[in-house]
Amino acid sequence: MGEKIQYDPNRIETQESRKKLKLFGEEAERVNRKEYFTVAEEILIKIDYMFKNTKIIEPLQDKEDNGDIDIICLSWQKLNRKIFENVLGNQLMNYSHNAGVYSLLFDSKKIDKKVHVDIIKTKDKEDFERRKMFLSKGHLSAAIGILAKGLNFKYAQEGFFKRYKDTKGQWHSISIGDLKEGLKILGFDADQWSRIKSTNDIIDFLKKSPFFTSKAFEQSQLTGKRKDGYKRVFQQKNLFDKLAKLGQETREIDQDKYLKELYPKWYQKYQREVEKIEKELKFKKVINGKLIIETFDVKPGHVIGKILRYIKENYPDTKELTAEMTEDVKNKFKL
Repeated sequence: MGEKIQYDPNRIETQESRKKLKLFGEEAERVNRKEYFTVAEEILIKIDYMFKNTKIIEPLQDKEDNGDIDIICLSWQKLNRKIFENVLGNQLMNYSHNAGVYSLLFDSKKIDKKVHVDIIKTKDKEDFERRKMFLSKGHLSAAIGILAKGLNFKYAQEGFFKRYKDTKGQWHSISIGDLKEGLKILGFDADQWSRIKSTNDIIDFLKKSPFFTSKAFEQSQLTGKRKDGYKRVFQQKNLFDKLAKLGQETREIDQDKYLKELYPKWYQKYQREVEKIEKELKFKKVINGKLIIETFDVKPGHVIGKILRYIKENYPDTKELTAEMTEDVKNKFKL
């Protein structure tokens, strides 16, 4: 949906800079809260039949205006430009598609404005509920994600994960529950989350976690290319500046010990996945593509991956490519 923007803490946001960050540029007009729901309902009347479920993402009550409208959808069909053209006709002024987000420049007859509407497609009921939660409450999820990363967790649209750095220095994300469970593990109150309506509510919610630290939101910590959406960089700055100014610090914890003692079920799942990852690494050190090519005299291609998977599944504890295994593979793949 555009080039990622490198955040400059000294840059002053202007009307012109905001326009440059918008997908549809100056064509898309901003809408107030009332207009937001009017347009969302106007477009849903036309497209709702295309989906199993839909949900308008409600903006915070203290947000004066919005550059786009977000609608979560559970789709039963493939979506493309032609489908939206057929349904919306000449009200579809422009279109863009990126990774499950269908961005429409919609000419609203109700408010006489051209508005950027994001149709966010989900794959199943669980995905629908997860993304609905993640995208709710303004930029709260982005803030939670920053705190989670500092504790080697990952709070994302795809779910909640414990991050693990393997012996080769590569990071892995291991699923350990849904987003509500993630809030609990990060020291948040899920009931309080449901009551959040404003930016002040977000700040009050975040600072009550025992792991909250203002330092995580200092601009020196946030500098660099952002991964949470190019158009949100400046929008989040106001919230992050307020969090940084709280001056609240936190205690350091032994992350593995914390998870093991308070959430043993998820710790055990995490440890099982860690063992699988390290086992996989050891297997790759012993038996790799180069060895397969040399042993079986095959050319690089899909067959190498198939052979490696076969060996791993049938000889998971092997420390070498034995004569018995070699003969087995030759018979299996007719080499």
